[in-house]
Amino acid sequence: MKPPRPLFRLCLLVCIVTASAASALAGDSSWKPVDPAHLAMKSPVVDPDADAEAIFWEVRVSHEASGGEPGTQLDHYIRIKVFTERGRESQSRIDIPFAKLFGRETRIKDIAARTIRPDGTVVELKKEDIFEREIVKASGLKIKAKTFAMPAVEPGAIIEYRWRESRGDAVAQYERFEFSRDIPVQLVKYSVKPSNDFVLGMRIQVFQGEPTPFKKESGFYSTTMSNVPAFREEPRMPPEWAVRPWMLVFYAEDRKLTPDKFWAQYGKEQYEIHKGMMKVNDEIKSAAAEAVAGATTDEEKLDRIFNYVRSKVRKTDDDASGFTRTQLEKMKENKTPADTLKRGVGDWHDIDMLFAAMATAAGYEARVAKLTDRSDTFFDPSFTDEYFMRYGGTEN
Repeated sequence: MKPPRPLFRLCLLVCIVTASAASALAGDSSWKPVDPAHLAMKSPVVDPDADAEAIFWEVRVSHEASGGEPGTQLDHYIRIKVFTERGRESQSRIDIPFAKLFGRETRIKDIAARTIRPDGTVVELKKEDIFEREIVKASGLKIKAKTFAMPAVEPGAIIEYRWRESRGDAVAQYERFEFSRDIPVQLVKYSVKPSNDFVLGMRIQVFQGEPTPFKKESGFYSTTMSNVPAFREEPRMPPEWAVRPWMLVFYAEDRKLTPDKFWAQYGKEQYEIHKGMMKVNDEIKSAAAEAVAGATTDEEKLDRIFNYVRSKVRKTDDDASGFTRTQLEKMKENKTPADTLKRGVGDWHDIDMLFAAMATAAGYEARVAKLTDRSDTFFDPSFTDEYFMRYGGTEN
C-alpha cells in the first residue's frame, strides 16, 4: 500500500536534510571534511572567553607564477567555530582587506564561503553577494576590502571561507606573513614554495613566536603554530609588528657572521656606497654658496640649505607632486647630486644626497645614519640582515 502523499513528502524532506548533513561532514572535492567533534564543540580551546575561535587557518604560499599571474600567490583557507551571539555578530560580515603598498598591488579573488549549521545542514555564499568597498583612506593610502555577509550564522555553527591573495607583479625578496588574527586560532599552518627567481637561498626569521620546525611536503616547506591568541590593538601599545607573531620569508646570502661583525661590515659598506652619492662638484659648491649667503650661524646655514633643496627639487615619490605614471617612467635616473639639482626632480634618497653634498660643500661633515622605523618594529641586532634598514627604515 502506498503511503499518503503528505507522509511521502515528509520522508523526502528528511532524506534531503540528512543527505545535506552527511555531505557537510564527509566533505567534497573543494572543502575539507568537517569533524563531528568540532560541530558538537561547546567551548573554545585557546581562550575560554572567546565568542568565536578559528579551528584552523591554512595558507599555501607560492613564490612563482601561478595561473598566469607572476608574483606571490597566497591561498587562504580558514574554518571558524561560533560560540555566542556576540560571535555570531562579529563573524556574520567578513572583510578581506587589500591595498597597494611599497609599489606592489594586492588582488583578492576566488572567494568561496559557506556556513555549516549545528544540525549539519550547509548554506553556501552566493557569488553575487560579494562586494568591494573602501574601508580606509588616509595620507594617500587607500585600503579596500572584499566584503560579504556569511549566510545563516548562529551560535554553534561553523563558518569557513577561502580566497586567493595575489601580491604584486613580481616575486618580492622579502615577504611578511602573520600568524595571529582578531580571534584566537587553534592551528595556523603555512606551506611555502621557494621561488626559482632568486639565486640566493630562501631564509625564514620568526618574530614573537615559536612555530614547529619546517618540514618538506611535496615541494613546499611547512610549519605550524598552535593555540595562537587573538591580536587586539591597545592604547599606547608598542608597534604591532613588535607584538604579534609573524615570520619574514626572504632571499639573502648567508654570510655566517656574528652580529658584531655583521653590523660593522654593514656600516663600512654603507659608507662606501654613499660616499659617491654625495659627490661635490662646482655646481654643488655654487648652489651651496648661494643658499648660505648672509647666514651667520651653523643652524641658520643648514636651515638655508634645507629650504633651498626643498624649493628646487620636486619629490617624485610624493602623490602631491602631480607626476603621472607615464612621466615617472620616462624620467632619467639621478646618478649624482648635480643631476638632481639640474633636473629639479628626485625621490627621497636623491634629495637626501643633494642636501648632504651641499652641506659638505658648505664646510660640514655629512654622514649617512641608517635607522629602523620604530613605528614599524624595534631593532633587533641578533637578526643579521639589512631588511629593517631598507624596508620600513629611515635614512638621515
